Amino acid sequence: MRSLLLLSFLLGFSFPTNAKSETYYIDVSAESISDYILSGSDKNGFVIGNDPTITVNQGDTVIFDIDAFRHPFYIKTEFSRGSGKQVTTGTLSGTPGTQDGKISWNTTGVSEGTYYYVCSPHAPFGMGGSIIVE
Repeated sequence: MRSLLLLSFLLGFSFPTNAKSETYYIDVSAESISDYILSGSDKNGFVIGNDPTITVNQGDTVIFDIDAFRHPFYIKTEFSRGSGKQVTTGTLSGTPGTQDGKISWNTTGVSEGTYYYVCSPHAPFGMGGSIIVE
């Protein structure tokens, strides 16, 4: 290993370093059956407005602070009605389907791709958005 490190130093190569994991905080509310209203941040900066896309890196944590009476909040693998298709990778803390509380999703071990935050009864009206894990 010492030889490999010396060779890489002499030739100008570097080994990838693990990026620092980030934690993002997003407030969630609702005023209708068609949109969640989000306010917070993700890896690209501010997340504000009706059902915006959230983007994080693998290993990041997103904490949703939900105050959305009558709008059960789920993190899912597909945009669908009901409580099925919830994420099963990473670490989910809090109560899925909460309308008043916090849900935290640590994306360590989560495959890159698109996931969804969804209001279970109002998914047919488009209530929810995408979470992109890069």
